[in-house]
Amino acid sequence: MAIKKNNSSIELKINSSKAVVNRKTVQIEAPGIKIGNSTMLPLSFLVEILEVKVTWDKATKTVWINT
Repeated sequence: MAIKKNNSSIELKINSSKAVVNRKTVQIEAPGIKIGNSTMLPLSFLVEILEVKVTWDKATKTVWINT
């Protein structure tokens, strides 16, 4: 899976504890996983690298990622 925002790029492989951030391999706290038809990614890692704001909506149990 590849994610790009401005000058940042992230490459993740499902079930891998490593990611490639701006062409450098780094360890991540939790691997991405597939559950059914959904892909779960380590949100705190992505937020830090992409410098985005995360909001939790308690009423709908929804995470909003604002770029």
